[in-house]
Amino acid sequence: MGSSSAVESAKGYLAGGPTYKYPGLGEKPPPGGADVTLLTIGGIAVRGTWSDDGRYLGWAPLPKRDHEKEDQLKQLTSMVRK
Repeated sequence: MGSSSAVESAKGYLAGGPTYKYPGLGEKPPPGGADVTLLTIGGIAVRGTWSDDGRYLGWAPLPKRDHEKEDQLKQLTSMVRK
């Protein structure tokens, strides 16, 4: 899996990516208006912008897209369809 710290568990899920930041414990909140992954007080991950109204426990940056690899996949897919 390359040099990533992620590992595959017995269930096949990828684990070990970015960890949540917890502003309630003194960690920095995300930049104002930034679209991030939010961890709700119910333990559910949602996408949105941070709010200090008590709905969220933590936040993590969104994964970055690799547009070059996406283009490669599109080319492969179009070749298979022909």
